[in-house]
Amino acid sequence: MNNLSLRVIGIFFFLFYALTLPFFSPIFFQDYQLTTFLIMVCCLVLSLLFFSGVAPLINILISFYVFKIYLIRPYVDTFLGRLTTGQIEYINFNNSYFNYEDSIVVYSNLLFLLLAWFLGLLLIKPKKYSTNFYPYIFKKFDSIISSLDWRFWSLIILMILLNAQDPRAMWQGAIEGGGETLFAYGLVQTEVIFFSLLALFIMRKHRKEEASLVLLLPIFFSSLLGVVTGGRSALFAVFIFLILYYIYLNFNKNLDRRDLKNIILITSVAPLVIIGGLAAQIIRPLIRSNLEIDTDLFLGLISENLNIFDPNNPLVNTAYFGITELLHRLSALQEKFLILGNHYINDPSLTFNFISSFQRVLNDLMPGSLFPNLLNINQVFHHVYFDEQINYASHMFGIQGILYLYFGNYLPILLIFFVGVFYRFQEHRIDSFLRTSPSFFVFLYFLMNGILENGTLERVIPVDVVRPLTSFIFVILAVRILNVLFPKKKVVT
Repeated sequence: MNNLSLRVIGIFFFLFYALTLPFFSPIFFQDYQLTTFLIMVCCLVLSLLFFSGVAPLINILISFYVFKIYLIRPYVDTFLGRLTTGQIEYINFNNSYFNYEDSIVVYSNLLFLLLAWFLGLLLIKPKKYSTNFYPYIFKKFDSIISSLDWRFWSLIILMILLNAQDPRAMWQGAIEGGGETLFAYGLVQTEVIFFSLLALFIMRKHRKEEASLVLLLPIFFSSLLGVVTGGRSALFAVFIFLILYYIYLNFNKNLDRRDLKNIILITSVAPLVIIGGLAAQIIRPLIRSNLEIDTDLFLGLISENLNIFDPNNPLVNTAYFGITELLHRLSALQEKFLILGNHYINDPSLTFNFISSFQRVLNDLMPGSLFPNLLNINQVFHHVYFDEQINYASHMFGIQGILYLYFGNYLPILLIFFVGVFYRFQEHRIDSFLRTSPSFFVFLYFLMNGILENGTLERVIPVDVVRPLTSFIFVILAVRILNVLFPKKKVVT
C-alpha cells in the first residue's frame, strides 16, 4: 500500500460508483436514464475534487453530503421486494414526490453547483501565511480540555444536570409547540464539548501521543442516552464524525498496516450503529405518544429490541422495513424536489425571505418573541408546500433549496464560484488551524454540516454559530471562576 492513500481511494470510489450504477441498479437506470447520467457526472466531479487535493475537509464534507442525500437514491428500494403490502404502501406514499421531471431539475442544478465550486477552487493559488492565527476562544478552550482536572469535570457534570430534560416531555412539547425552559435559553450545550473531547482523543492518537480513554466517556454515555430516548442519529453522528475526521487527518498519507487496522476497527462499529438506529426508530414513537408510560415497560421494550439473538425480536422481524425507511430518511430529497420544482401552494417569498429569516433568528436567540405573529422555521415548510398549520416539523431545506429560494436558478452558481475562490485563498490558514485545534475542527465541522444539510439561517446561526461559541465561552469563564475560588497549588522546585 505504498502509494495508496485515502485521497486515492476517494478518487476511484466515485469513479467506480459512477461506472457500475447502471449495472447494480438496473431498474432505476431504466426508469431514470437522464437522472442516472447526471448522477454519474456528479460522481466524476466529486472524483476530480479528491484528485485536486485542495480544501480537503470541505470537499470531504461535501462529498459525504452529496453521497448520502443524492447518490444513494438508486439503491434506497433495494429491499422493497421483501416488505409486506402495507409497508410498501407506506414507503411509496412517503416517496410520492420523486418523479422523472423534477429529478432532472434537482440533479442538473446540483451538478452546476458542484462544477462552480470546483472551478472556484482552481482559479487561484492559496496565500501562505508565516504565522498561524489562533483565536483566543478556541486556544483557551483547547487548553482547558487538555488539562482535564477536577474543575473541568465538575463543570461538565453540572452542565449535564442543568441540561437534563424528560425525553417524553421534550418530544411532546415539540408536537404541541411548547416544551420545558432550557438552561441558559438553550445557548449552553454539552454536545459540542463532548465532540471536542472526542476530537482531542483522535488528534492525540494521530500524533501518537498519550490519549486517555476518559475523553471518550462523555460522548459514549451521551450517544447511549440518545438511543434509549429515541434519537435515531445519536450513534450515527458519532460514527460519521469518526470516519470523516480520520479521512481528513490521513487524507494524503500513504496507508500502512496500522491504518488498515484502524479502518477495520472503525467500520466494525457499523452494525451497532444500524441496530441503534433501528431500536431508536421503534422506541421514539412510543415516547412521543405516551407521557405516562411505565418505566419498567419502557426498559423492557429497550431490552427486547436490543436482544438481536431472539428470533421473535420485533427489530429483527422488521429489519428490512427499518433499513428501507432509514435509507429513505437519509436520502432526504423531498424538500429539494418541492422547492426546485416550484410545487408551492402559498408563495414562499411571503414567509421565507431575508427579512423574515432575520426576524426568526432574533426570535430564536432571545427570550420571548420580538415578532410574535411570525411563522417559525418549523412551520414554514408545511405552510408553503402543504398549506398546513402545524407546531413542529424538522425539514432539511439543504443548501441547494435555500440558495434557490433566496436567489433563484442562476445566481447561486455564481455565488458558489466566488465562495470557492475565497476559501481557496484562505486554505492554508484554515487547514493549519484545523490541524492545531480540535475545538475549531468540531466548530467548522458542525457549521458546514448545518449549512449543507439544513441551510436555513434560522438554524445555522443559532445552532451552529451562536450556541457552540456560547458554550465555549461559558466553559472558559466558569473554569476561570473555579480557578479563582480553588487556586491550583504551585509546585515548589
